[in-house]
Amino acid sequence: MFERFSDGAREATVLAQEEARAQGAERIGCVHVLIGAVRAAGPAPVAALAALSLDPDGLRSTASEVKPSDAEALATLGIDLDAVRERVEESFGRGALATTRTDGPRRRGSRRGGATVRFTRTAKRALEQSLREALTLRHNRIDAEHVLLGAVGVGDRQVERVLRRLGTTPLEVHAAILAALQRPG
Repeated sequence: MFERFSDGAREATVLAQEEARAQGAERIGCVHVLIGAVRAAGPAPVAALAALSLDPDGLRSTASEVKPSDAEALATLGIDLDAVRERVEESFGRGALATTRTDGPRRRGSRRGGATVRFTRTAKRALEQSLREALTLRHNRIDAEHVLLGAVGVGDRQVERVLRRLGTTPLEVHAAILAALQRPG
């Protein structure tokens, strides 16, 4: 499948990995694939997304607000995670709870030193879906726009929550991208 990826689709996956790393995620999720694909998409799809008020910065900030949160689960038990974090940092210094390893031997798959961050199962399905989208459109290669279609087409809950929070749905995004791809130009 990856042999069919255009430079734009490859860029989308690299940008997805960068998004995951920047957010401190252990794996590349479907929402990271979505953001990477939006960043790598061509002018027509970007304009279609802008009409829906979608851009990488908005997606990124909304994703950080709606990601499944341990803080919400702990709050139901009466534990304020921010207060706990503050107290730990007061006692042990800023960044004491950082999740990246900075000492000891390097383990396979760790994020230290640019090691590869793996895709979640849903993110892999989104990439597979991008191939189906390209074939449905009778395109010979997979572009960033197909990756974008795949990311909104696999039913990822976080992607759905992010898009809903931004006032749209995966179906509306899918339709807007398809329309942009089918316009002459």
